[in-house]
Amino acid sequence: MVSERTGRGIAAALSLREELEALPVVDAHEHLSGHTGCWPREDVTGFVTASYLSSLLPYVDPAVAQQVVDGSRPDRERWQDLVSVWPLVSCTGYGQLVVRMLRRWGLPDSLDMAGYEPIQERLNSRCPETSLAAYRQAHITKTVTHYLAHPSYGGLENVASFLAGELTFDPGFHPLMGTLPLHEFFGLEDVERLGRICKVAITSLESLVEAVEALIAEVVRRGVVGLKDHAAYTRGLAFGPPDRAAAEAEIQGLLAGERFEQGARHLSDYLFHRIVRLAIDLQLPIDVHTGYLVGMAHPKANLRYLAPILEAYPSARFDLYHLNYPWFEDLFAVLKRFPNTWANCCWTHIIDPVATAQFLQRAIATLPANHVIGFGGDVNNTPEPVLAHLEIALDNISAALADAVASGRCSRSTALHIADLWLHSNAENLYRV
Repeated sequence: MVSERTGRGIAAALSLREELEALPVVDAHEHLSGHTGCWPREDVTGFVTASYLSSLLPYVDPAVAQQVVDGSRPDRERWQDLVSVWPLVSCTGYGQLVVRMLRRWGLPDSLDMAGYEPIQERLNSRCPETSLAAYRQAHITKTVTHYLAHPSYGGLENVASFLAGELTFDPGFHPLMGTLPLHEFFGLEDVERLGRICKVAITSLESLVEAVEALIAEVVRRGVVGLKDHAAYTRGLAFGPPDRAAAEAEIQGLLAGERFEQGARHLSDYLFHRIVRLAIDLQLPIDVHTGYLVGMAHPKANLRYLAPILEAYPSARFDLYHLNYPWFEDLFAVLKRFPNTWANCCWTHIIDPVATAQFLQRAIATLPANHVIGFGGDVNNTPEPVLAHLEIALDNISAALADAVASGRCSRSTALHIADLWLHSNAENLYRV
């Protein structure tokens, strides 16, 4: 039997959900340069599994997972293998992303052999114009995107293309600059690569710092709106204090041909502190990957290790990606301690939809409404997965706000104001776009 409060909450959620559809949205985290990549494609299996579904398959059956991702096999055979395990993953957040895409296309929302051709037909009709139209229909007005210096899109080489005017971003797409290759060096080739991009000879710590700072200043002059660091994937988030002597020793070792298998850590620490200080001077937010890594939760990515940096630089602004999932308690501890932090729900609506909705319920009761950013698609196959992800995010946001309304903690007008902050205004203000 449904309680009176639960009934009020369901009714409020349905009503709020309709109004949220009309609100403008800032997609606060993507890996796109625009709509120009939305062209016809043939690999149905690759498209369906690309938005994280493939990361679940090894947990189902490693052998089947390998067969599905093996691009040397005929796509229809790979599809048959995916269909065989679909019932085991269809209810997950990644599975529901696929379901929402299929529904948006007017297709059955279960993967089977008969569905292959209709999906292929739909993929063959993709084009930049339909992508742009879909974004406009979903009221996505702006997109904050980490494309520059991202290892999957050319790394530092694409920064050279950006500086040369060869790489451009569509209107409404606001680039971040990836900072990991600016402070993490394993060998001489990493230093030389940065020198080539900056067109300078790096011979000392001082010249390295000058190159990094000049490069950041130049890309900001050309439209970069923030810095993005994903050291969580490599060295982790435990940055030590800046030690100039140790950093100088490591850069000289690199220049002499020494190789650091775990990265030159003292140099990384020193440079990261310099990057944060430069971000303060340039009034740039610093985006940090926290928590879950694709396919696993590794303790080195826990936000708790970044606390010394947050404390050392109270005037810096840190956008904390992915809610530090699954370590929500550490996230709340940081958010309640450091007013220079924002909680970004990018990706989490499909990593764990239920936990994200619960986070938002708690956030209403514990955090100022201007310190939560409600949506970032974090996919690279515009527009279909982004728009499907947005649908799930709107479900979660409306449910959390409806619970607050039903409990009497929040008026309906306040709930709509919070929704606008989470979906639009907070990201717009943080990135000044």
